Amino acid sequence: MGELVVNKQDGRLQRKRAPRANYFGPAKRQAFLDGLAYSCNVRASAGFAGVDITTVYYHRTRDAEFARQWQEAVEVGYDRLEALVLEHGGAGQALLPPDPERARNRCEAEAVAEPLPPFDFERAIRILAQYRRRRAGEPMRPGGPPLRYATREETNASLIKLLEGVRKRMAREAGNG
Repeated sequence: MGELVVNKQDGRLQRKRAPRANYFGPAKRQAFLDGLAYSCNVRASAGFAGVDITTVYYHRTRDAEFARQWQEAVEVGYDRLEALVLEHGGAGQALLPPDPERARNRCEAEAVAEPLPPFDFERAIRILAQYRRRRAGEPMRPGGPPLRYATREETNASLIKLLEGVRKRMAREAGNG
């Protein structure tokens, strides 16, 4: 039986339940943050922590402290990626990076459902390029020409053309109806 505690609202006794198996508690949060600092991959880090990806995004939007820790883990991860890319030097040889201590200990202590992915040089370069663009305030979108916004005159001309088409269609329907 569970431990009995007093319910403060109406004074009745109530059983205290054990947390659910998929509870995103401190241990799973730490495992996720360690995985994120290791891989910069949210999906892989969520799998490493044993939770669904929607769980971590949900908690990031609702918990400011977790969102701050998430950003710190991403910063550490990008720094780590930069160091690995520099160490790799484009020599074409795959590196076997050392695991962060907690992630390694967790892998040894328990069977991890989804181990973290190995280092991928090409992917690291793409991630770092995207991160630098975001840091510089550039839009996060695939290549192509820069976005061009319409001027007021172009917008007005487009609206007039659209309204003229609507007017002609209404006149045609009125003549046929």
